[in-house]
Order: sequence, then structure tokens, then C-alpha cells
Amino acid sequence: MNKAKVLVLGGIRDDALTDLKNICQVDIGPVGHRPEDDREWVLDHIAEYDGVIVAKMAFDREMIDAAKNLKIISTYGVGFDHVDVEYAKEKGIVVSNCPKSVLRPTAELAWTMIMASARRLHYYDHALREGVFLNADEYDNQGYSIEGKTLGIVGMGRIGQQVARFAKAFGMTIIYHNRHQVDDQIAAELDAKYVDLDTLAKEAANNVLSFFKDGQAINQIN
Repeated sequence: MNKAKVLVLGGIRDDALTDLKNICQVDIGPVGHRPEDDREWVLDHIAEYDGVIVAKMAFDREMIDAAKNLKIISTYGVGFDHVDVEYAKEKGIVVSNCPKSVLRPTAELAWTMIMASARRLHYYDHALREGVFLNADEYDNQGYSIEGKTLGIVGMGRIGQQVARFAKAFGMTIIYHNRHQVDDQIAAELDAKYVDLDTLAKEAANNVLSFFKDGQAINQIN
């Protein structure tokens, strides 16, 4: 029995395809460096494939019409707005995504930026690269602790909830705004309070006080 043929677009790590390679013929296509050329290549070759794994390339009507044997379009990320889902459905093509694939990495990156801002890592990095050794005893060089501070989260989906878990572990107060309030059980787990967007913006602004000391701006978080 012939194996199903799957085209991979966008540069997935080879070790992530091990299981798929055991049951399918997997071919690696363009990785996205030349979008227009890559699209033309796929239009010329997609007809022979049963499935495609794609990151950003648009799978619109033209692409779907060219995919004569396609049975599934899988996006390895949360978003699928680059796929004409309704037209794919008309053609009997399944469209899937990977909503958990970027959850933890994105939340960790957001948390890294919060911590880096609080501890002024960019400021220190830039100064050291310029050969300036800062005096950590000076108040405006010290950064601040985030324990007891308020974190406002706009969008309390899976990623926002994971960031809230990090914040709770560090002793922060959590407020959030979302199109809909999260379930009471989740709100209790995260110890997160729902507020309207105006309130969130005001509380965030009130938590950041800028004042001048010795002619230098200092950000103090209350």
C-alpha cells in the first residue's frame, strides 16, 4: 500500500517529524525565505500531495484548487486565518491547527520580558557593551521587585492564563480584561479579578509613577 504523501512548509525540526515519517512519505518544501517564489513552487507541486503542514503561506482558493488530492491542511500554530477554511470545507479538506504548540513558549517569552523590564536587563546589557560599569548601589540602577505589584492582562486565553500562573507564583496581584469572563474555577485558580478595559488601563497607569531625581528619570512601580 502506498504511503500518503505529506508536504511540509516552513521549516519544522526534523525530529518533530519522526512519527509522521513512519506512516507517510514526508517531503520538505520551501521554508519561506522567498514568499512569491515559494508560492509558485507549491502551486506547481501541491497536486501530488495528500496532506500539507504549513506555517504562514496562504492556502486560498487558487492554492486549494491546485491541490487536487489534498485531504488535510494542518497549520503548526494557533492561527489559521491564512487558510480559506470555508472553501477547504466545500472541497472536503480537513483544516487543523495546533493551539497548544506556542502556548508555553509565548507565555515564557512574555514573562521573560516582564522580568527583564523589572530588573532593567536591557539597560545593563547596553551599558556593559558600551564599556560602562554601573554602580548597583545607586537607586536608579537597581530595578524593582515584582512581588506585590499588579499585572494587567488584556486577553485571558490560554497564553494569558499561563502568564497569570507565572505572576501568581511571583506574588503579583492579577487583573484582566477579556471579551468574556473566564470560568469561576479558572479565576479562583489564578486569583485573577475581571475588570473593564478602562479600569485596567487606569490601574496600570496608576501603578507606574515617573519622577525625576538628580535630573534622571526613574520608573517606580507602586
